[in-house]
Amino acid sequence: MENAVVSYEEDIRLHENHSLDSEVKLILEAEDVVFQYDPIDGNSGQLLFGQSIVSVGADKQGNILSFICPQRSFETEFAGYKLTLKGEVEVGQVGGAIDTVTGEGNIYGDELKWLFWGNITTPNGGSYGFTKDEAAFIPIRDTDNNSGLLTLSSIERSAHGSGNIENVFSSYFVSGLQGSATQDSFLKDLMLQGINLLHPGLATEGTALQWNIDLQHPTPISGSDYEDIGHSLHMGH
Repeated sequence: MENAVVSYEEDIRLHENHSLDSEVKLILEAEDVVFQYDPIDGNSGQLLFGQSIVSVGADKQGNILSFICPQRSFETEFAGYKLTLKGEVEVGQVGGAIDTVTGEGNIYGDELKWLFWGNITTPNGGSYGFTKDEAAFIPIRDTDNNSGLLTLSSIERSAHGSGNIENVFSSYFVSGLQGSATQDSFLKDLMLQGINLLHPGLATEGTALQWNIDLQHPTPISGSDYEDIGHSLHMGH
């Protein structure tokens, strides 16, 4: 496959996420996504996402070409600073396959990380803006072998959060662990403190993560239309 690289295991081929968006022929949109986080210190919590917040792009054979990740807005105040932020779990490389009849399979993701970016208003009325390319970030790793490669494995078809089981084609589950939350500037660190004010422990090193992702049935789509979806969320090239 063009742009493919071999990572960690010889039989798993990955490619840069969004590099093959123009070749997508099938889209599987999320019926629901439940994101659970469990800090080392403190109580666990959840973020719930509704329909189409995640989209998986595949070719006609079900090979995974792209993964559009969930984004969420956060607004809060911390130490006199007002923060209007957006957060996303970014996936750097993808691979795997889904059986287009049964829904079973594995989706592989590598180089996952939380990104937080947006606008900060200071106590004296000043303003700073951070683009997605300048985002504060926290890497996400596999809990078993401490690599960056995570596997979303198919589980029994089910619905989570507000999902309707009648709309679910297949269900997937993955777990991970957050790495260092140390940032290179005061304002980026301030972003994470603001996130933790809203969701204690979410943006913290060592926090354990779990996702349930329930996908709707595969739907034909052109590569250009799929690209438009990614571009509207500032993803890809």
